Amino acid sequence: TEPGCGTAGVQHQECENCDAVQNENTPIDPTGEHVWKWVTDTEPGCGTAGVQHQECENCDAVQNENTPIDPTGEHVWKWVTDTEPGCGTPGVQHQKCENCDAVQNENTPIEATGEHSYIYTDNGDGTHNVTCANCDYEALNVDCDYNETFHPATCEKGSYTTYSCKYCDHTYDGPVANDQLSHDYIYTTNGDGTHNVTCRNCEYSETGVDCDYNETAHEATCVKGAYITYKCKDCGYTYDGPEGEVNESNHVGEIQTVGAHEATATEDGYTGDKVCSACGHTVETGTVIPATGEEPTEPEEPTEPSGETDGYVCSYCGQVHPKTFVGFLIYIFHMLASIIQSITPIAARFAGE
Repeated sequence: TEPGCGTAGVQHQECENCDAVQNENTPIDPTGEHVWKWVTDTEPGCGTAGVQHQECENCDAVQNENTPIDPTGEHVWKWVTDTEPGCGTPGVQHQKCENCDAVQNENTPIEATGEHSYIYTDNGDGTHNVTCANCDYEALNVDCDYNETFHPATCEKGSYTTYSCKYCDHTYDGPVANDQLSHDYIYTTNGDGTHNVTCRNCEYSETGVDCDYNETAHEATCVKGAYITYKCKDCGYTYDGPEGEVNESNHVGEIQTVGAHEATATEDGYTGDKVCSACGHTVETGTVIPATGEEPTEPEEPTEPSGETDGYVCSYCGQVHPKTFVGFLIYIFHMLASIIQSITPIAARFAGE
């Protein structure tokens, strides 16, 4: 017999190898004092006491039966929804204590949520279904109502209009007009035989495009050999090809007379050489003008201009100098030159004697 908290137990000894028994009815000391614990019979409420008793953890002993448990205190209320409110209809609720089964404010109304919270579902055919997120409202196959977005013509596509439903995701494009633009290219040279291409009407862009050239041939001249100028048809990039040999007979400069002077009575004159101003080469050699051998004449005195002239008639150059201060100085200068020219051979003759 097992010992209890206050009662002795009974034991004996048995042989492990046979049926022999000895020391029958030997007492076992009691285990000691009871170990008590409280056991709740009725839970307390927010305003009502509970009931409890004590039981021994080591035996079946019981004490302090029907001992009261203090109430827990005030109710802790929370709202419980009985019927959810709709967009236009109120709901119903009540309060229940979180710590007990107490109930109050039953059938308290909950205000309606207000306007419908619509959900639009695209049917893919120009209609949509409409439901409400807060109630059972439903409308099926409602025609879409569209916003319109106009797209102007580009180089890749004509103008058209996009129609987008104001409520659901349905979108479609209207017919494309036959007004597609042509590319209006802008060419920008890279300075290396390539150019970049963009379009004024669209976003077209291309870089590093090889130039396509027009060729202009230049014949050889007296200062430069024949060569070809290459100019891009689009961006205008230009360069000259290699030169050939110069053509000494193809003069491009102004042909000027160099070294010409008139013959005098004692000295030969010279027609002058024809020289190219570009290369400096003599195109045509001049010829000698024999001396006239004529004695110079005395210069004539200035004459008053006739009715047909208005100046000084110069016997040296044969021209009529204007009757101005400057014209008079030129006339005197020519007269002095004529005198010097006339006395030079005489002086030479006296020197020879």
